[in-house]
Parts: sequence; C-alpha cells; structure tokens
Amino acid sequence: MNTLKCQHSFIATRRIIFITKLHLESFNYAMTQGLFLIISGLSSYFLDFIFSKYKIVIQITGLYVSKPYSLKKEIKYKVIPRQCKETKSSYKGDFLSIFHINHRKERKNFLIRIGKIPIMVKSLKCNLFNANSRQMVEIDEENLEMGGYFIVNGAEKIIRPLLVPKRNFIHVVSRIANLKKHKLYTSLSCSFRSVDKIQNSKTFHLHYLISGNIHVRIVFKKHEFFIPIVILLKSLIDISDKKLIDIFGYFDLGNKYTRQRILTMIREAYSYCNISKRKEVLNFMGKILKTAFDFDFLTNSEISEVFLSKYLFIHLGSEYKSKFDLLLLMVQKLLYAYKGNYSENNYDSIESQELLLPGHLYLIYLRERFENSIYNYFLNKIKKENKYTLKYLKNSFNLVTIDIEKLVSSGNICFNFKEELIQLSGLSVSVERLNFGRFLSYFRNIHKGNFLLQSKKNTSRKIFPHSWGYICPVHTSDGLLCGISNYLSFSVIFNSSNSIEKKKFKKYLIRNGFDEIEHTQKPFIPILLDGKLLGFCENLKLEWIIDKIRCEKISRLGIIPKSMEILYNRRIFTKGFFSSCSFLSEENRLLRPVLCNNYVHTKNFFFSKKANQFNFQTEKELELIGPNEQFLLNIQFLENENKENRKKFFWTHLEIDSSIILSLVAALTPFSDLNQSPRNTYQCQMFKQSIGVPFYTFWRRNDTKNYFLLIPQIPVCRNKLIQDGMYLDAFPIGVNAVVAVLCYTSFDMEDAMVINNFSIDRGFFSSKVTTTSNFEMKKFSYKKEFEQIIPVSPGKHISRGEVIFFSQIKGKTQKNQRISVYYDSYEKSVIECLKLTLKKEKINCTIKLRARRKPNTGDKFASRHGQKGVFSMNCPCIDMPFSEIGIVPDIIFNPHGFPSRMTIGVIVESLAGKVSCLNGFFYDSSPFCLNKKHLETYCFGEKLRESGFKFYGNEIFYSGYTGEPLKIEVYNGIIHYQRLKHMVNDKFQVSEISPRNSITRQPIKGKKFGGSIRFGEMERDVLLGHGSTFLLHDRLQLSSDLHSIKINMKTCDMFSLKPVYKKIHDRTFFSNKNAFLPYASKFLATELLVLNIKFNLVPSDG
Repeated sequence: MNTLKCQHSFIATRRIIFITKLHLESFNYAMTQGLFLIISGLSSYFLDFIFSKYKIVIQITGLYVSKPYSLKKEIKYKVIPRQCKETKSSYKGDFLSIFHINHRKERKNFLIRIGKIPIMVKSLKCNLFNANSRQMVEIDEENLEMGGYFIVNGAEKIIRPLLVPKRNFIHVVSRIANLKKHKLYTSLSCSFRSVDKIQNSKTFHLHYLISGNIHVRIVFKKHEFFIPIVILLKSLIDISDKKLIDIFGYFDLGNKYTRQRILTMIREAYSYCNISKRKEVLNFMGKILKTAFDFDFLTNSEISEVFLSKYLFIHLGSEYKSKFDLLLLMVQKLLYAYKGNYSENNYDSIESQELLLPGHLYLIYLRERFENSIYNYFLNKIKKENKYTLKYLKNSFNLVTIDIEKLVSSGNICFNFKEELIQLSGLSVSVERLNFGRFLSYFRNIHKGNFLLQSKKNTSRKIFPHSWGYICPVHTSDGLLCGISNYLSFSVIFNSSNSIEKKKFKKYLIRNGFDEIEHTQKPFIPILLDGKLLGFCENLKLEWIIDKIRCEKISRLGIIPKSMEILYNRRIFTKGFFSSCSFLSEENRLLRPVLCNNYVHTKNFFFSKKANQFNFQTEKELELIGPNEQFLLNIQFLENENKENRKKFFWTHLEIDSSIILSLVAALTPFSDLNQSPRNTYQCQMFKQSIGVPFYTFWRRNDTKNYFLLIPQIPVCRNKLIQDGMYLDAFPIGVNAVVAVLCYTSFDMEDAMVINNFSIDRGFFSSKVTTTSNFEMKKFSYKKEFEQIIPVSPGKHISRGEVIFFSQIKGKTQKNQRISVYYDSYEKSVIECLKLTLKKEKINCTIKLRARRKPNTGDKFASRHGQKGVFSMNCPCIDMPFSEIGIVPDIIFNPHGFPSRMTIGVIVESLAGKVSCLNGFFYDSSPFCLNKKHLETYCFGEKLRESGFKFYGNEIFYSGYTGEPLKIEVYNGIIHYQRLKHMVNDKFQVSEISPRNSITRQPIKGKKFGGSIRFGEMERDVLLGHGSTFLLHDRLQLSSDLHSIKINMKTCDMFSLKPVYKKIHDRTFFSNKNAFLPYASKFLATELLVLNIKFNLVPSDG
C-alpha cells in the first residue's frame, strides 16, 4: 500500500511540475540557444565602422549567465531562492560578455561583467535545478517547489504569457480600420507575422484597393511605408512581365478577372519606376526606405538588399525565391477572399493566435537592449572620437541589466522599444500565495492585451468554437478584464521543441511520392511547412501522404514530431475553403491530447465508401492536435454506449474526459454542469480568495501578510481527475460542514448564515494571520544595546500601544533622536520570530507577528458553487436545532438563497456528501458524470434509505429553544465550505482622534492613514429621513470641522471686521458677533474672493 501511495504522489508531483513547464523551458531556451543566436545575429550587424585614419572592429564572441552566488572574503557561496525571500533581495546571476577588439593592428579580448539579471527559479541557471524533493526539504525549500517565477526584492514575480497573432501563417481579415489608411483602400487585407529563431517578429500586410491594385504596407522601425505589390515582387527576383502574368493566370479565378488585376498592377508599378530592370527597382525602394535607416554610408540599392534579406519574411533568411513564392500565395489568398471563395480568418479566435512565452519575451527584450547599447556606444563614442575606452564600454551596458530587472519587477518596457509588442506595460504580476490553487492559476493565465480594455467592440471578449478544449469557458476575471484575461484548459500543453528541418521534411515527402511542381496547373495544391512553400501536389496523392504522416506521428517513429499540426481540407474550390496543405511544427502553439482510433486500411480506401472499411481496435493512442486541426477531424465527445449511433458515424478521434475543457480551478467545482453558468465563474474567483494551506515552510517565509487555515479538511465530493491526479489533498482549503436548510432566525436572510458556537470552539474555520515588518539599524556590539533597540522577544504577547522597535536618527542639531515604533493594531498578537540579516554596514531586522482568528460576525464564507454569505450570528449550541439522532448542524442556511441563484449543484453535493459519510467513501463529482437516463439523485436516495434515512435527505428537527419538533422536515447534508480572506478584523475602521486634512480641516478617511469610514451624502440623507438631527449635528459639525468665525452684522461680511459700535436704548454694542460654521464654508468663501466673488451671510429674521 505504501509503494502505491509513493507511486501516486510521484506521478502527481510530475503533473504539478508540468504546469510550469512552459515558463521554464522558454527561459531555458533563452539562456542557451537564445544567447548563441544573439551573438550570431550581432556578427552580421553593422559593427564595422571605417574612418579616414583608423579602423575599429568590435565583435562579441560570447555571452554567459552565471548561477546566483554571494561573495564572502573572496569565496563564492551558492544562493538559493529561500535566502532571497528571507533577506528581501533579488535572485540574480552575473551577465558576462566577451569582446574581441581590433584597433591599429592590435587584437585584444576582454571579459566584461555587464551586471546582474534576474534568474527564474528551477531553471537551468538556478541552483535548485534537478534537485529532488529530499534535497529540497534538507535546505528548507518547498517539497513541491515548481519554479517558473522570479524573485525581485523578496517578492515573487511572474511574466504573463501574451496572446499574439500566429507566426508564419497567412491571415486574411476584414477590418474597418483599413478604410482609414487611404481613400482607395478597402476593408480587406492579408497579413503575415514572420518570426525567426531568436523570436524577432516582423508583420507584413497586403491591402486590396478599390481600383483592383494591391499595396504592401511595411512597418519598419515605427515608420510606415506603402509600396505596390509588383515592385516588391520584381525586387526579389528578376522576372519578366509575361511570366508574371502567366503565374497569375494559374489562380483559377477566371482568365478575365486575373488578367485585369495583374495588368492594372503592372501599369501602376510602371508609373512609379521602370520595373523592367531589377537595379532600378532596388534604387526606387532604397529612396523610400532610406528615412528609416540610420546608416549614411549605404547606397539605395544596398538599403533595399538589407531590407529584403533581414526585414522581409525573416524566417526565410536570404532565400529570395521562397519569399517570392510566399508573396504570390498571399496575393492568391487575398484575391480568393475578394471574389468570395475564401472565408476570412477571425483575429480574435484562438485559431489565429499563439502565445508569447515569458522566456521568449525576456530574450527579445534582452537582445533589443543589448543591440541598442552597442549602437549607442559606436554612435556616441567611436564615431565621434575615433577611439574606444574600456571604462566607457562597461558603462554603456549598465542600462541592459537595469531595464531587464525593471521588466520583471514592474512589468514595464522603456518607451524607445522598437520591436513589435501589443503592450508595453503590465507584463508581469506579483504572486499572492493565498492558497495553492491560486498559485497554480497564475501559470495558466493568458492575457489578450490591455489595449482591449478601451475598445468598444465585444468580439475580443467572446468565446468562439475554435476555443473548445483550449480556453476555459468558465474561468475568467470579473469586471473590465472579463473575456480578456482568460485561463487555459487543464489538458492544454505547449510545443516547446525546435521545429523540423525543412530540407529533411522535403526529402521525406519526395521519398513518399511528392513531386516538386511550380505554378503550372490548376488542380495542384500548395504544400507549406512553417511558412515556407515546398511545392505543389495532386489531391489524390496528397491524401495518401497525409495519412501516412499522421500514422507516423502517432507511432513515434521517424522524423515526424508528435507536436506537428496537419492542416488539410479535402474540399477543393468550394466556397469558404482555400485548397492548401500546411504543416506547423514551430514552438508556442497550443496543443491538446485526444485519443486516436487505430484503424486498418482496405485496398480501395480512396475510391470506395463501405461500412467496414475501418476495423476499430480496443487500444487507443494519444495524439496532439491544434485549434485549426480539430475542426478538420471527426472527434467524438465521449465514447457512446449506443452501438447503433456508433455505426452511423465514423469517429477518427475520441475525447479523453468530459472535464478537460475546464481550467484547473473551474474543474474543482462539484456538479458544475447543474449550476447557472455565472455562478461557476463566481466560484473561480472565490476559490482564489479562500484561505487554506498554501505552503509548509511558513517558518522561513517573510511575506507581508499570510493566511493559514489551522484545521482544514479534504472534500468528500471531489473531482478525482484533478483533486486526486494533482495531489491537491496536500493543500486543503476548506472544511466539510453539516448544513441545514432552514429559516430558523431573522439572522439568516438571503445569503447570511448562522454558525454553531460549539463548532467554532471546536476549531471550525480557525486560522492564523502572520504579518511581517522590516526595520534597519546600525550594528551593535553587545547584548544590552540590542535589548535597548528591540525590547520584544519571540513568544511575547503584545497589544495596541506597546513599543516593538526603537530607532535613532540624526536631528537638525546633529544629535541622535530616539523614535519609537508602536504596535497600532487592535488585534492581540504574538511575536513569532525575530530575524537579523547583515547588509554591509547595517542590520535588517524582521519582526514577524502571529494572530489567531476565530470566525467573527461579518466574516465571509462561501460554498463551492459561487454562493458567498456573511456570518451573521454566533448561535449557542443549546439554541441550535437538532435531529432525532442528535446531530446539530454547523451552519444554518436560508432556503431563499437557492431559487434565485439556481445552484442545483449544492443540493446534489449535500446528498452525495451525506451518502459518502454514511458509507465511508469519496464520491466523484466531476461535471457531466451523472447518468441522464436515471438521475444519480435516485441512487443517493436508495442508499439513504438503506442507511435508515429518508429518500430525499429530509429529517425531523427539534427546536433548540422549546425542544418541540419543527412543523416541517429540514433538508440537511454535508457541504464543503470555504473561508474567504475578507474578514472584519482587516476591514473595520475605528479611530478615536482621526488625522485631519490640512486644507479643509476635516477627518481623513481610510484605514491606511488612521482614519475611519467616510460619512458622505448618502449617509446624510438616511439620517435626514429618520429625523436624527442631533446625530447629524454631531457627525457633520461637532466631530468634523466646526469653526468659530466673527461676522459683521451690518455688512454680513466675515472678512472686513473693523470694530463697529451700535446704540440700542442708549447703550453701545459691538456689531461683530461670533458664529459657528463648518470650516469648509470659510475655505469656499476665501477661494471665491480670489475670483472677485463676494460671499455674504444673510441673517435670519430673528
């Protein structure tokens, strides 16, 4: 039994670590192949500057990143992430570079330490890489440390994956924004996002004009250029007009249509320049693109060559013929779409998108900052002074490490970033470990971009059919981020391996009967691999090749990777489909596993459609498919028991489980298919707000605030695929409570609930809260000095007003002034620990406080069905109702909370929990698992009858006040409840003497500033409606800004206060009298005087 448990926990640990795989592997790629690709890219960059007297050549021959370490007396010690969390420091490694410099026939090599950059935990550059669980426990790290995040100043940071257009794929879209480009432009356009191995991206656009022409829109270094398509085609290869017309004639759109289009395009191109010669075309393009180039020594034709080789279709390198073929294919798709023979792509759907992984974003920004610093060094130092200095070379690279750390800490990118990116802020988020499920959800979160928050269109927030199995339809954020911040489904994985080599794949196709044919005949279908056109093939032969490739992909034999995506529609020249075959094998693509049916071909597979042409076998193998591919396959939702239905349809694939379409958090909701859909969305948010057991090394962590559930329980009703498969029982977040549905007191209205006092005394939802404070002080030499600075010790109970720290600062008179720090919370706490860390000449003191919290009136609780309620009454056990067998419920819930919420899953969970506790087993509450012919509730009822209870779970209860039986039967059962982090002790605001605003002299609101809750206009209207005038006078005047002023009774002026005498009955009186008004009114009067508006007070008739 122990060996089975060990095997189960080992597999579950592997599954948990797999969640952070996309973060880790992308960062490992950046630290290995990425650094090598930066060097190879810089070698071809313009680093050679020729001057009149000197020739200085600086080349970078190596880039290295070391593992984090610390130096003590010139000895290196390894640094682990736990130490950085404790000392509030950053987990960083050295960034080193090797420079090779040729100057005046002198050759020198320099190793320069540029600075330190953040290192991802558990990556190749982390000191915990490949450490097993036993080694992690020995160094006080988490047993299930997954990594995938950074540590900056002691805080855990994650770079969020961003949704970007799919790489090396042709997209045809119709947008209203295209009409704003020019008067002649239509809404139809074709785009291609080209990405190379170093993750650089360049987007290329084709626009269809009203006149029938096609223009190319190029965005280069934030400059926008428009060039006719024929000019760009002629600049790539030397081709005659006749051959170009012949190629366009093979598009099969009608001879007249294609001939008119190409003739108008050629005529327009001749109006700009003579396109018969390639040199004149390159010279014309160089004149246009010269404004975006910073190099003065290049000619126009050289600028065009640089642009064509390094900025146009960068994934193809310098293969001009391949770029020419791809450009023709884009024109062909655009013409098909305008004619109505090709359906447009949806930019907002997952079929047209991929993920920009954290490590790749890290690599892009590192390369751009590195190249920018090199260029500035050449431009500012060498080009002006014709010499180099090693000191200035080091200083020029300091901004590289500063900007990288700023990206991880704040998520912001500098304004002069020239690469393509959908947003420059909000790229990283802080990790809050409230519970383990919340921590896991950070790694499955994807973001579409903050710019969509201001968009008036709702198409970007919708879920399209292609999202099935890839994006969770339930788990999303509330408010403005609804539909923009989504979460991936549980089964989604990423392709992180390198793409297949195009030459090998082409040889493989040729061995299997593929003939490389150019644009010659109409029925031939183009074949593409990762955005490169390999050739054309017949439809009949191509079907046989694709079936063989799919079989080889599943069998794990040969060169076909398991993550390859095969896109081929067998419908030729039908409206809505463009006949093409694409193979995708590059990284960053979303994939999900399905079961593939093994089948045996008959001899006449393509010509006969017999019922027995496939022989199904019992064994099924997994196949990874993409969002575009799944719509071209016949996938059965679940294995149907009805054999007749199975004979009617031919299913090539089968879904693994019904709950794999949900995210990790959404799948934990029991019987979620029985609830109203918004309630499942609310539960995903409440799950991430509930407190539990987030980690086990709590004595080592120094977080600002942490919650810890003291007596948690694992749920009785559970999704076994995730709860058991991910080993989440090690991190429970709730309690199984006996809930009675009853109107017992007036304190349980709607979602409010009554809790048994005896259950609270027994430890029901007891939790602890730890808060950490940091102070800096000078070194001390003896123990008495330490006691004078810190008068508290671990284990001491403290309350409000006690001193916890003394600090000495220099005053204006150069004398040390002693300042004391008091404990200002109303909650009694205990000093859990004191930690002293040495930082150069100062000591950082960390004081950790612990407070135990029982459920208090006003705290929030929630079931696992999106129904949160407020703890409204702490009822004594003797007053609680009880059943015939003496069971007293823990929670009383009002029945009026069910009809409006329509959470049927709570009722079923109550029955299932009751049956599970009576029979001693866990029940699988996965969605879509109930038998629809015979409801599972009948099964629960029969089991309740066997145990001596009623069929529907109702019982006779007795009143705790009178002891008499209640007139109605009470429905009760076991429901798993969660305690949310919203507690009264954190929210209530009480201040005896509140600080005041220096301008208005009114009390300041907010607990952060020591204020209270604001008494505003709505609260004033309530008291006016009740006639509480004295209370209003106390709140708005006596306790606020009541101010005494003098008023001249003659002029009714409060500013000109000269002594004026008045005679009444032969007696003289001063006419200036005191009045009590709010100070805000006097402040208003002084501001009106500045505008030359006089403010007088009119006295009453009395």
